[in-house]
Amino acid sequence: MTYDWLFAGLGNPGSGHSQSRHNAGFMVVDALAEKHRARIEKFELAACTAVLTLHGQTVLLAKPQTFMNESGQALAALQRYYKIPLEKLLVVYDDLDFELGQAKLRESGGSGTHNGMKSIMAALGSENFPRLRLGIGPRPAPVEGKDFVLSKFSKDQRAVFVEVIDKSVLALESVVQLGLPKAMNQVNR
Repeated sequence: MTYDWLFAGLGNPGSGHSQSRHNAGFMVVDALAEKHRARIEKFELAACTAVLTLHGQTVLLAKPQTFMNESGQALAALQRYYKIPLEKLLVVYDDLDFELGQAKLRESGGSGTHNGMKSIMAALGSENFPRLRLGIGPRPAPVEGKDFVLSKFSKDQRAVFVEVIDKSVLALESVVQLGLPKAMNQVNR
C-alpha cells in the first residue's frame, strides 16, 4: 500500500493516560478518524493505525504504542516500511511552552523539552518533518513538567482544548487539501 501522508498523534497507551495533557496528539488523531468514520484499531509496527481518504489522498493515521519517550521507534518503522518521505510525515503533539488554546503548524524545527519529539528525531536522523504543536500550558511554577503533562485538564481547560481539537482537525485536512505552506498561513494567523 502507498500512502500520501502519515499523520501521527503522540501520547501514551492505556486508559489511565487517555485524557492527560500528554495525549493531546492522540486526541486530535482520534477526532480526525472519527470525523471520517475510520477506526484506529489495526496494530502494526508498534502503532495503532487507520487509513482514510482526504481530498483524494490516502492518509495513514498512527498512534505509537511505545509510550511517549520511545515514539521514534514506531514512527521510524512506519515511515521506512511504507517509504513515506519525511516531508509527508506530520506529527501532532502537546507543547507545555505554548498557552492552552494555541496550535501552530511548522515545516520543521527542534524538539524543545519534548522527549517524544527527541525520540522521533533520533530515530529518523532528522528534524525536517512537519508538526502541529498544541498548547497545553502554562505549567504552574511549583509543578514538575512530568507531573504537569501527565495531569488531566480541568473542566474549563477541557472546554478550551475541545476547540483546539476541532481547529487541529481542520488544520490537518487543510494540509492535505492545500499543501503545507498554505495550510500554515491559514492555521498560524
